Amino acid sequence: MADNASQISRISDNYIAEKVSATVHGEYSKLRPSSKPVIKSNSVPEWTVLAGIIAINNETGEFETIAITTGVKATPDADLDRSQGKIIHDCHAEILALRCFNIFLLDTINRISNHDGTSKFVQVTKTNSYEWNKKWDLALYISKLPCGDASMDDLMKVGDTAEFEITDDNPLQYIDPKNKTTIRGRLNYKKRDVIRTKPGRYDSKITLSKSCTDKLCMKQVMGILDSTCSLLMKDPIFLQYIIIPRISGKESILKHAFIDRLRGGNFPVQEFKFISCENHFIDDNHDTTIVREPALVNSIKIFMDNNRVMEQSIINGVKNGFYSKPKKPLRKNCEPIISRYSKWNLLKQIEFNRAELLNVSYLEFKSTLTKRMTLQQEVRSLLSPDGWITTKKDDC
Repeated sequence: MADNASQISRISDNYIAEKVSATVHGEYSKLRPSSKPVIKSNSVPEWTVLAGIIAINNETGEFETIAITTGVKATPDADLDRSQGKIIHDCHAEILALRCFNIFLLDTINRISNHDGTSKFVQVTKTNSYEWNKKWDLALYISKLPCGDASMDDLMKVGDTAEFEITDDNPLQYIDPKNKTTIRGRLNYKKRDVIRTKPGRYDSKITLSKSCTDKLCMKQVMGILDSTCSLLMKDPIFLQYIIIPRISGKESILKHAFIDRLRGGNFPVQEFKFISCENHFIDDNHDTTIVREPALVNSIKIFMDNNRVMEQSIINGVKNGFYSKPKKPLRKNCEPIISRYSKWNLLKQIEFNRAELLNVSYLEFKSTLTKRMTLQQEVRSLLSPDGWITTKKDDC
């Protein structure tokens, strides 16, 4: 799905934002009904967050959809004991979109390595690694401000803050009383410069998964490649744009949440360019006069580089229809295409002769990426000086 503009240098930020927004909304309308929110049996409609990754050719003005995703759920940490890489921890839409981008890359590289065509996005280097074609900029659309610090002011404007109003000395807000720089959900919502975990409600099962603001903030240093793609790609890949409806006037909030928190670090920062678009997402919860409940289903749709399209709906971190209760074993083939298990097996398929991938687990492989791990630790230490509380180890 391509659209040409005469000269990319003449395309305004407003055009980019509206084009990306319209493209993602258009693809959302084509999702299967099972991938969308529903009206529940009690007549209450569900809501969700929509996200999408769009590639923009900075020479021709061509727009290409890579993935669209929906989701507002995260898997409780206690449910990961049986995962073995098959359960998705974080199903918030923007995080799913980044996972989709990485499986898009792995799939593309797999085709290239098998001499099954070429790619306009990925090129082979002289050293037989791979690199992203710099002609393509990347935009992330999100239908609302990311959870975490970036959206705390919106919570205050809505006025539904009573359950989150606690004092700085209240231990209820801390997962670990010794760690004052990591707060559970939206508790003590006025406090800034802290890591927040999902979900926002403190009476929900804890996940230890960090807020979307925190995760996206780190991508300005780390890039959007995961460990599997970092092994294959010559250089990191960064987002150029983040597009969100009606964020004009919130520049100082976004600057503080994404830029100021990284000051003082001994590393380069590739700052996002935030652009506002006009139209709200139809299945969002922006209209506070309508009672809605968060959608149970999360969805992904990936537009692979060879015109294949992969669509899956996800519930409780596994493919829809494959869920089993926590005390039972996972069902066969329950893992979504973007799961750690799926990506790890695809990487081993691509690099079947690489010695460091033989007879090791995913986490053992990940620990060998020492440069990446060191940088990650530097960023984490800056964002949470009291320490980084990790999710349960999920190996495969």
